[in-house]
Amino acid sequence: MNHFVFTVVFFAVFVTSSSAGMLAMLDRSALLTDNVRRKHVSFMNVGSDTARYTIRFTERIMHSDGSFSTVSIDSVPETHRPASPYLRIYPRSIVVPPRERQAVIIQYRRSSDMAEGEYRSHLLFTPEPVSESRIEESQEEREGLGTQINTVVSVSIPVRIHVGTPSSRSSIENGYVQPDSSGSPSLVVDLERTGNREFVGSLLLEHLPQDGSDPVRVGREAVLIYHELSQRTYEIPLDETLSTGTLRLRLLEEDAAEDSPLAEHFIEL
Repeated sequence: MNHFVFTVVFFAVFVTSSSAGMLAMLDRSALLTDNVRRKHVSFMNVGSDTARYTIRFTERIMHSDGSFSTVSIDSVPETHRPASPYLRIYPRSIVVPPRERQAVIIQYRRSSDMAEGEYRSHLLFTPEPVSESRIEESQEEREGLGTQINTVVSVSIPVRIHVGTPSSRSSIENGYVQPDSSGSPSLVVDLERTGNREFVGSLLLEHLPQDGSDPVRVGREAVLIYHELSQRTYEIPLDETLSTGTLRLRLLEEDAAEDSPLAEHFIEL
């Protein structure tokens, strides 16, 4: 019987699974600075089989709608500062027995020409696909053409370098309500970012009733704008019952108190 083996590659964050094992990332990101030049990234094989992973850096770019694309180091946009040229990872290949916790080491080598700011790359773990020699034919298989699809799921985490004391701020450029593709109300918010690092925060949504009663919280949206972007657009579904009154948006920095917003924006419904 003839076999054809196809490998399908997927990207995931924090957990990856394959026929060989299942990798859970115990560290979801890594930050290196002038004072922290080495970092351990820990992970665990929570599957039942031994798995081998190859480890390398990759460049993932955020777009204004929040989507991502993977590009080569030679194709990164001018606004993106990759960290990988200043990092070393070892080992680059590792075998992880089931239920075992292991770690790789990232080492930061600063260059004298690095400007102050944030640099970022992603650390990518890719399971080695099942080889064709491991295919076992079932006695119940009929004669003819056999096909096996190997699913390879890779996991990546962001690795950042902070040179100096990078900072960022964000503001609400615009906000409005419009129907989405299904006709349901959707809040569209354009956020601006300034500075030399990513912005992390949240967007608090509150409904101010027309009768002047107490505000009602509608939701809270996590905000992340990578340093290569100066603007990002969020589209947030709204409850169809919000047809009157005012929608108040408050943009908060990470861990900031709700009464200390960076910006406020009001939308009449």
